[in-house]
Amino acid sequence: MTVLILLLCLSGCSNKDKQAFYGVYTFDKVRYLPPLSSSTIGFVNEYFKGTKYTIEKDLFKIENPDLIEIKSPNYVKEAISENITELSNVRSFIGNDEIEYQYTIYNNDGNKTYYRLYILSDCVLIALYQDKPSINGSDIMNIYKLSN
Repeated sequence: MTVLILLLCLSGCSNKDKQAFYGVYTFDKVRYLPPLSSSTIGFVNEYFKGTKYTIEKDLFKIENPDLIEIKSPNYVKEAISENITELSNVRSFIGNDEIEYQYTIYNNDGNKTYYRLYILSDCVLIALYQDKPSINGSDIMNIYKLSN
């Protein structure tokens, strides 16, 4: 009995820093492209087909023709800004009630990257965005649905 209790405690401790969204994902489909994008949804879906996303405590990595790797990232849970522009209103692109959490990804130097995770009840979305210091909010460039 003591051994069983010890095993349960150890297994609970090993997941202490594990976020529910950690895992290895693949690109599923485009969820949003800006209206003035020079690409079509079909083109982007085909281009990113097979792209692998690693989202773990010690690594954020996107494996496609351009490798993006952030070692020791910091996933910061943030409230969705109420100061929005037409191109930064994530709720209008995804759905008003679907988003459970938003995480901005910071690199190991504490600087914001241009990636943000949106955690929904049934999937993980990743957004590429561009900060606009002179405008409230950040313009969302793309939002992709990931599958595991």
